[in-house]
Amino acid sequence: MEGVRGGGNMDLRTVTLTVHWEDGHLWGEVQEMPGCFAAGQSFLELLEALQEAIGQWLSDSDHPHNVQIIDVKGELPSMPERTEWSRELAISV
Repeated sequence: MEGVRGGGNMDLRTVTLTVHWEDGHLWGEVQEMPGCFAAGQSFLELLEALQEAIGQWLSDSDHPHNVQIIDVKGELPSMPERTEWSRELAISV
């Protein structure tokens, strides 16, 4: 995954989020980051948890990362109409 340098110290990246709807709960995984996943009761909670999960995945002990999801590409499907779907996320690192 390659980043695109933005203004200041911001590194802009696009990643693919796959969201799963199981037994009334959402969980998502970032395809470009093996083992990076999070869960939430709502899509907003899932995105908040993913910010932290992505930051931890990118961090090492000397350089913690503060990640913000700045955009979700495409329309969000109704739940539980679909049990799995993917969208691109624009993140700043």
